[in-house]
Amino acid sequence: MAGFAGLTFLALCLPFFGALIASVIVRRFGHNAAWPLALLPALAFLHFTRFLPDIASGQVVRGGFDWVPSLGLRFSWLLDGLSLTFALLITGIPLSVSAAIGPPCTPNAFEISDDPNNRDLTWVSGRTPVTTPARSHNR
Repeated sequence: MAGFAGLTFLALCLPFFGALIASVIVRRFGHNAAWPLALLPALAFLHFTRFLPDIASGQVVRGGFDWVPSLGLRFSWLLDGLSLTFALLITGIPLSVSAAIGPPCTPNAFEISDDPNNRDLTWVSGRTPVTTPARSHNR
């Protein structure tokens, strides 16, 4: 069970780790960074789905380890139905968003006009404006 508690601690820390390495991943992979960054919530999501049978049967899963034993501090966690629901939501939503935005984020898919008076974000193939600049309506 000590290894399982360690995996759960790692799953809890994965979003923070992902935030720390996101800029490096984006620099390395550019517009394709959504795919490697989606691996972190995917791993956490898969780990938390392993608790579904126990929680569905009405059990409460507890774990933890001594953090600073000399001070009596312990890192502990508890999973019941509500906390597992939130854990799956928090890890599943970024996974689905990354999967949804990953393919269309290709280099040169969007460009911004060089004209400082025109702030249109235009689709390169066909030049259809996605947004239009704010214009004053002087009558």
